[in-house]
Amino acid sequence: MEPLNPELVSAIVAAHKNLYEPTYGGFAPSPSSTPPVTPPIPPKSPASARCPSSEGPTVTPAQVALIARYVRLGEDYADVLGVYLTGYVRQFERLAVLPADVHDYLLWEQRVLGSLYAAAREPVVSRSRIQDLALRLAVDPRRTPEGHRSQYVVDCDGEGVTIGKYPGNETYSGLFPPADQWSVHPVFVVKLLRLVYGQEGIHPQELVDFVEAVFHGAPREGLTIEGAVTARLTYSLGEDRVRLWVMGQEVKGIDGRYEQIFLRLMCPEPTISCTGPQMKTWAPGLKNPSSAAKKIRTAMKAISPEASHFLQTNPFRWADGIVPMPAGIRGSAQKY
Repeated sequence: MEPLNPELVSAIVAAHKNLYEPTYGGFAPSPSSTPPVTPPIPPKSPASARCPSSEGPTVTPAQVALIARYVRLGEDYADVLGVYLTGYVRQFERLAVLPADVHDYLLWEQRVLGSLYAAAREPVVSRSRIQDLALRLAVDPRRTPEGHRSQYVVDCDGEGVTIGKYPGNETYSGLFPPADQWSVHPVFVVKLLRLVYGQEGIHPQELVDFVEAVFHGAPREGLTIEGAVTARLTYSLGEDRVRLWVMGQEVKGIDGRYEQIFLRLMCPEPTISCTGPQMKTWAPGLKNPSSAAKKIRTAMKAISPEASHFLQTNPFRWADGIVPMPAGIRGSAQKY
């Protein structure tokens, strides 16, 4: 059979080597740093070995040996490591995740888990919030799934788990299957979806126990979606130009006249929400706010795929949880 994409496998290994200290059964944070942990290697069992299916590319012994260097597991677990790698590579290929984006993907995966952990420990647990987070983890943890949760159907009845998406704002469950369907490959995500969408219903303590098993304890403080997006966008209003930073990296390609006018209005106003005609009134000289917004989003996306969603259009506003901070206020902006 065809081997797994070697570039993606190498990217997964590099991300683990860079972010995590290997421990038995998974990846735990290094004592000298605070990065989050990645999902643990699943228990060796026939159930885990069946997901994902054996069709398509397979992991080679050399690729297993590569990642096994960072995990203290015996040779008997080679098949488990193969399942782990295969699941992620297939997920990345489905989403067209480039090797350079693997690190960012895994980090967002852990942030979603952190938010789910917090939601499961609320005095009154929101079933819809739990489902939204589990769905985001399965579809693409880097961004909120398109549409409404009612458009998605999660099928946990078979050996694996499949997700289907209906078009529009209504579902037709029971009439016909959704045209857009795909299998969930990462094995730990399959386990989580069974806990959330299984027939037994949601049991918050089971979710708490599951996430703590992933992190070998409680997730560190701030390892959530909310903690990641708040104050991740900083700016500086100079006399001649507006500068913008995403996660400490300066955004390039926003020096055009219209982009500068757009940002000079938007950055100091975290709660602003306006239409195109309003934007033209409030920002004299801005002839095409949609074009300016598109260029700014593209420039931010060059730093992080998630950053392209920081700025929303129709109406023009900052995304929920995004608060532009003046450079020098806190966090990574202090050095600017």
